[in-house]
This record gives sequence, structure tokens and C-alpha cells, in this order.
Amino acid sequence: NTSHFPNAKLIMGKGVNKVRSDVCITCTQKHDGFFGFELPINKEIIEVEWDNNCKIGPFTKAMDVYGDGTLLIVDGDGHVPGHIMAVAKHKNGYILLAGDGV
Repeated sequence: NTSHFPNAKLIMGKGVNKVRSDVCITCTQKHDGFFGFELPINKEIIEVEWDNNCKIGPFTKAMDVYGDGTLLIVDGDGHVPGHIMAVAKHKNGYILLAGDGV
């Protein structure tokens, strides 16, 4: 429920705004103000901008969210167009935050 985070920015992958609608992509039912079950359609969505100089491991498309290497958005394209994942820096290495990754 994103209403608990009113100042949060929603970052989504390339092309997601093209498929955004008020109908759930999972069950084809209308969900008042939601894209799928989780995302409000009335909130601004920022499409990721890939940085050609920002790469990590096997990911050739990445965006450094804070500009300090602590949180990267990486291209997880393959599940659906625009699918993204996050890589968080940890004192012992990196953690991949992924959902439905292939």
C-alpha cells in the first residue's frame, strides 16, 4: 500500500507507462486506482534512465539511484518488458532484490 509512503518516488522500467492502465494485468478486473494490485495509477511514475557507464556483474543496464553506488536499479527485462530489479550494496558485498526474475 503506497499510501503509507506519500513522498516516495515510484521508479519503473522502460515501457511500463505504455502498458499502464486501471485494469489489473493479472485478473483483468478493475481495481479502483491501481495498476495491478500494488501500484496506484494516479501517482507519478519515473521511468528508469539507463547510465551507459553504470554496470554491475552481468547487468549491462543500470541506474545509480543515489549517485553513490549504494542502490542500483538494473534491467531485469525478460519476464515482462520494463521489468527491473535492484542491487543494494552491503558491507559484505551486494544483495539482489528481485521478483519474478528469469
